[in-house]
Parts: sequence; C-alpha cells; structure tokens
Amino acid sequence: TISGYAADTTRFKAIPSVTVDIGAIFTSLGRQGGRYNVVISQTVDTATDGSGTYTYTQTSVFYDTNPNTPSVASTTIAETSGSVTTKHLSGIEYYTTGSQFTVDVTQIDNLNRNTARTSNNLSITFNNYGISTLNQSPFGSGSANFSGWSNAFDNTNASYQKTDSSISSSSFRYRGTGANVSAQPRDTWSSGSTVSSSNASILIDTYGTTSTDLIERFDDENRRQDSTFNTGATSGNWNSTTSLVSGEALVLDGKLQIPSTATLSDGSTNPDFSSFSPTSGGSNPNYTSLSAASNYYRTIVDTTGSSRAGFTIVFSGDFIVDATTDLANSNLEIFISKIASSTGGNTGYNNPFFLNIHGALYNFATFDDGVTNGQIREGSSSGNTVNCTFGGFVCEDGFYMRIRINNPSIKIDTLTVSFS
Repeated sequence: TISGYAADTTRFKAIPSVTVDIGAIFTSLGRQGGRYNVVISQTVDTATDGSGTYTYTQTSVFYDTNPNTPSVASTTIAETSGSVTTKHLSGIEYYTTGSQFTVDVTQIDNLNRNTARTSNNLSITFNNYGISTLNQSPFGSGSANFSGWSNAFDNTNASYQKTDSSISSSSFRYRGTGANVSAQPRDTWSSGSTVSSSNASILIDTYGTTSTDLIERFDDENRRQDSTFNTGATSGNWNSTTSLVSGEALVLDGKLQIPSTATLSDGSTNPDFSSFSPTSGGSNPNYTSLSAASNYYRTIVDTTGSSRAGFTIVFSGDFIVDATTDLANSNLEIFISKIASSTGGNTGYNNPFFLNIHGALYNFATFDDGVTNGQIREGSSSGNTVNCTFGGFVCEDGFYMRIRINNPSIKIDTLTVSFS
C-alpha cells in the first residue's frame, strides 16, 4: 500500500506499508506455524537515482496457531532394584546418600507443537526425597530418558524414565507420609499442569558420624555401647540394626529420647514405623509400647593424660525446665564412673559405686567417692551448663557415662564435655 505519493523537487516520494498474510503462507506450505521474518527491498531506478537496493529486515518472530499446552498423564517413583543404600539407627532403617529411584512420566502430549523450548521441557521435582530437581529436554539434558518422542508438531504419547535419580542432599532427614515426585511439561509460551505421584511413607537420614571423644550430637550411634560399656573398651559396640527393647533409649532426628515419643518430620508423634520404607531388612519396628525410662551408654574419652579435678557438661535439647533443674529432680539421671584415677577410689566400667550428676548437690563433708555419697553436681550449675567435681579424687582418661531419661518431655540434642 502506497500513501503520501507526491513530487519532491526532481524526485517523487511515498510511504509504503506492507501487510503479510503469514497464516496463508504457512497454510500454503502445509504448516501450522513456526519462526519467520519479513525482508522488504526497494530496488532503485538506476537511470535516474543511482544504484543500489534499500532493505528493511524484520526481527524474527514465532507464529504459533496451537492453543494447547503440553500435558502428562501420570508420574510415579519407586526404588531402583539393587541400587538402594540404607543405614540403621536404633533398629530403624533409613534411605541414605546414593540411594537410587526410578521416575516414570507417561503420555507426554504436545511437548512441541509449532514451537518448542530449547531446554527444560520437562521439570521433575522430588518432594521430601533429598533429590535435586531435574530439568530435562528430549533434545538436551536427559534426552536419553525420553522415548516415543519426535520433533513432529503433533507428537503425542511420549514417555520419560530415569532409573538413577539419587539422594544427594547432605545432612538431610525426612520421616513422613508425604514423599512424592511431580512432573510439569513446558512449552515456549506456557506450562502444562503439574502431575504428582501418590504419596509414599519413607525414612531418610543422610547425616554422617558426628560423635567425638567429648561431644555427642546423637546423629549416629558410633560411640554408643551396651550396658557393660563394651567391657571397658572405649569404642562403640552397639548393634544399630537390632530393634530396641524396653529400657533402651531411641536415637532419632538428632535427639536422644524415650522410644514412644518418636515424631515425624511434621512434628506429629508417631513411634510406629512398621509401614515405612525402606524395608530391606524386614519391616521397621513399632515403638509405641516402649514408654518406660530409657538408657544410653557411652564412654567420654580424655586423651591428654592429665589428672582432672572436675568437668562441665553443656546440654542442648528439650527439657521440662532445663538440664540443671531436671537433673536435680531426677527427671534426667546421669551416672558416671572414672576410667582411671591416680588417687584411687571409684573407677572401672563395672564399679557398683557410680557417681551421680542427678539428685542432690555435691557435699564436701559427706562425699566419699560413691561408697555412700557420690553426688558430684556443683551448686554453680545453671540452666543447661552443669558443673561437676571429683571431690579430690582425680579422674584420668575420661569416664563411663549412663544417661537415663525418666520423663518423656526430655529429648537431648547435644552434650559437650570439657574437663577442668
């Protein structure tokens, strides 16, 4: 269309406008759309206006007549047979780092109609699995996992399967019934609906060993011992695969507690893990009935060779009041025996005269190293910092410690020992 045509001294001028019927052009080519651009050229009158061509090039755009967004029919997740790594704590089995799962996405339709994304065509999110989100493409990252897919505009019923989706999150825990995987197809202009798998009841713990000679964070049972303190050896000898019995404390969620007080990740109390996966060693235990006072044994090791006059324990966790008050009221009890002492007295893992951090305070006048009075908690204790004395009978190499939780409200996160 030419407008404004008029004489301009020795030449003529005009304003041309060009309308292109792209729909008709694509139809004539048997296509529904695609990328296009228009190039407009004016070839000059070489007899009166020199030589050359004036050109305008339009930026490329997409013409897409497809109103449909992509879709998927279903998403599922399951253990990859033979590729699961687990561990046990207090008889409960957990998936841990490196465990692999198989993800299936079925009937992927219209992933590319007239146009397609160059990446991230299918987004897969793992909820509560500790597995990183996958952004997959049939012609990019993860292409080998697609089947039944072609670049035809009307491609339907493609599928996706990845068999080695691995737990990779460190220091991650999940205990619950809400684990699932979701898939969302995406095209250039919009994203389809997210489709999730059904929820699974699973247990995951990827924490490593954090217990040391003087610190217990209850992330592991590496230093835990049976009631004989491993017959005096300072290393742990606890069998974490064996289910607990009445009187044995539970290590769960980085806390030491009475077994019947176990909780899920959402904070709800649920000590019955019999319906939870993994179950490679058989079903997980039900600790509902284990509500009695519970015990935990381990050895605190002092490698300096020094003779110690006393020590301090700093606690963190959930208490009725605080560690000092709960020990005074014997809602929490701690018994110890020195490994060795150059001044004699209460030593040995099987010594019947334990020293007591709980109960009454240390009394200089009546203390006899546990024969009739073994109270060692000092009056300077306050809150979650508990100071203790050996009352003139020095301690060497550390001590054997028995923790007894008598009240279900108490859950110990960490205890740290320092000697004086």
